Parts: sequence; structure tokens; C-alpha cells
Amino acid sequence: MDNNGPIHAPHIIAQTEYEAGDFSFSASASKFPDKYTVMTINIANNTNGPIRLLKAGWDLTGTSLSDFEIEKNDEETLELPYFQDFSSNGLYYKKRNFPPILQEFSYITEDGLICTLAIQLTVSVGYGFLHPTLNPIWTKKITRSGNSSSPYKVTANITNKDEEAPFSFSVDLIIG
Repeated sequence: MDNNGPIHAPHIIAQTEYEAGDFSFSASASKFPDKYTVMTINIANNTNGPIRLLKAGWDLTGTSLSDFEIEKNDEETLELPYFQDFSSNGLYYKKRNFPPILQEFSYITEDGLICTLAIQLTVSVGYGFLHPTLNPIWTKKITRSGNSSSPYKVTANITNKDEEAPFSFSVDLIIG
């Protein structure tokens, strides 16, 4: 199984309409077994038209890009579960290297602005007093392309970071 991809295509767990300027996300991730890192992506569209998924890093088998279209003043929450075993054999990790969990996808606005969000979770093994510790690092990068004169802003914040394995987290992406 590829640790860099979710175990299946993400499913939409919430889709709500909101008033412009209200960016409080309320959806919560479903419960997965302890060895699943769940990346929850909350996307808010505050543009004057729909935003469309242009490309995705997950398997779209059984779905289409249009399934992820978000109308203006709507928000959508996606869940991407990744199988990652952060357990050790006994007290020692024996210099285990955990492959990073990486997700990248792009949305395009009605005026041609393309925003790409790359999200990564990297876990390293550190020295601890009685046993090694796991050190998670969450990163995100936004890249704008397409219509360079678009007035829309794109922001992303990593929230709800679980400091214990399996290090599930949420990302709030606001376009508009």
C-alpha cells in the first residue's frame, strides 16, 4: 500500500452554505482505527462563483472532478485517511524512517485563478528518556498561478493537530 496516498478517495463529510465572512468550520472527522492518520480538509469558497477541482493527489476512481465543485458561499469538508503504523517493536524504533504523508491538489476560480495547496506531515524519531519520541512536523504551501490579476486571496491554516500518534490534523483552506 502506498503510504503517500490516502487509502481511498476522500469522501465529503460535510457540505454547508454559509454567510460571507463566516469561516467557522464545524465538521468533525469520522472515527478511524488508531493506525490511520486522518487529514481533514475544510474548504470555504468566498468567491463570486463556483470553484472547481483542477487536479488532485488522490485516486479519483469512482468519482469525478465535478464531485468536488464548491458553489459560492459554500464550504466542503473532505476526509483523507492514511494508513501509517507509528508503533514500535518494544521500546526501540531501531532508527525507523516514516515516509511523509503528502497531499497536493488545485482549485480554479471562475476568473482563472489557480490555487494549489501542498500539505505534508513528516514524523521523525527523537531520543527520549525511557524510549524514543516521535516528532511530527506539519507544513503547508500555497502556490497561486493562472490569472495573476485576480483579486481573490487564498489562505490555509493547519489546525486541530493531534500531538500523539497517528497525528491526525485539519487544514482550513479559504479561497476568496
